[in-house]
Amino acid sequence: MKSLYIRFANIFSHDQDIFFITTYLPLKEEMFLYLKFGQLPQIHPSPVPVKINPDKNKRKWLVKGESLNQFESFARSMIPEQIPTVYCEGFLQLKEQAENLSWPKNPKLIWTSCSHSADDVFKAWAADKVEAGAPLAIGQIGGHYGIGKWSFAESNEVAISDRYFTWGWSDPSQPKVKPVGQFKKKLPLGIDHSKQFRALLVTCIVPRLSYWMYSIVVAGQWLDYFNDQCVFVQNLSDSIRNVLTVRLHSNDYGWDQIDRWKDKFPSLTFDPGIDDIDDLIRHTRIYIATYNATTFLETFTMDVPTVIF
Repeated sequence: MKSLYIRFANIFSHDQDIFFITTYLPLKEEMFLYLKFGQLPQIHPSPVPVKINPDKNKRKWLVKGESLNQFESFARSMIPEQIPTVYCEGFLQLKEQAENLSWPKNPKLIWTSCSHSADDVFKAWAADKVEAGAPLAIGQIGGHYGIGKWSFAESNEVAISDRYFTWGWSDPSQPKVKPVGQFKKKLPLGIDHSKQFRALLVTCIVPRLSYWMYSIVVAGQWLDYFNDQCVFVQNLSDSIRNVLTVRLHSNDYGWDQIDRWKDKFPSLTFDPGIDDIDDLIRHTRIYIATYNATTFLETFTMDVPTVIF
């Protein structure tokens, strides 16, 4: 049915249409917004980027400039090695993919809250349209934005967009930043949390090497973070610890989270981070957030009593 609707809606599309993709708005809200712009609601599935094997001969170059220390020399030598193949060996094929899409040729507006970060085909398409004059709006993807001390992703997204929609914060030095509210519309579950009996502590995980530049624990600093959680749990009374669930992240990155926790607290209840977190929240009297990200922003709007530790 989805495929049939996409084909039907394409019949009524125009080259000057507005373009929404992964806005994070609920489907009903996004469809209504299309109608407000006088357009038939569209769905835009994005193709998988071209897969190309690396070619050493195409990476025998250096970033120009003078290196003032050994680290800068090292970084310049590594950049040609680290660029994803889709932007080096496969760039012409990527551009061809973007040019052959059935998306608007001259969109009046492009809005995304995720694809600018996670979708290489969209990036190639949007870059071409923005250079031709199309305005780009980016929506905040989750937590830390506007709260952390510094974030490369936030700085970059504000810089490349014509409007930046946030979950509520503003920046006097950036008039393009517009506080809108939380797009995901996380709503209360209809639960009286004061009558529930469990506590829920949600943990984070990061790769074992530095991966993304923002003010959060990096690489081996995760061990300090883990030890902080252990101190916190150790200082809970037995009655609270007995009803505590520790939710782990589904991606372990080789940290052996579950074994570390069980070494310290063999009788604790753990959730592997695979199931819908709402199922845990339904039985939660108090929610404990342990890192500066999205989770506590969602529990606020879900009306769950929350402690930020």
